[in-house]
Formats: sequence, C-alpha cells, structure tokens
Amino acid sequence: MTSGIASGSQTPAADGSHSRGALRNPAAIPGAVATTGRIALHAEAASRFYPHPDVRFIPLDGPPVQIAVATRATDDRHAITAVRHATWLLGRVR
Repeated sequence: MTSGIASGSQTPAADGSHSRGALRNPAAIPGAVATTGRIALHAEAASRFYPHPDVRFIPLDGPPVQIAVATRATDDRHAITAVRHATWLLGRVR
C-alpha cells in the first residue's frame, strides 16, 4: 500500500505528483519521517519491523473505529479500482 507523509497542507500523493515525494515502500516511512520532520500513520508492527533511531512510534489505543478510503469519484486507475474492489470484498466477509 502506498503511504503519504502528512504535512501542514497535502500529502505527497495528494498534490498530483504521484512520483515526486510519494513513498512506495513501507520501510521508507521512518526514514522519511526522520528526514522531513513530518508525521505518518503506520501499522503498529512497523515499530518492530522498521525501527529508526530518530523516530518514536507512539501506539494509538481506543475503541475500534471504521476507516474509509477517499478517492476521486472519476478516478478509474487500475490501483484505485483494485482498492475499491478489495474494500467491497472485505465488507462482504463480515
């Protein structure tokens, strides 16, 4: 899954430049956080799999929540279609 680093304005993938600044590998996120000073949301397991001496992973705990993936309504790229289909399939499993 592609991940962006949150900033004061937009994530790299949200600014329209899908190649400039977008992270393609989860292992790169801690280094990007350490380098840029921005924050990122990452799976808790990342603290064990991708430790970085300059990054602190702070677990978030609370009641279960549902999350949503937001895409442009007209976005028909293969990756977006695959994500939409996967979320539909996951919804049927419950």
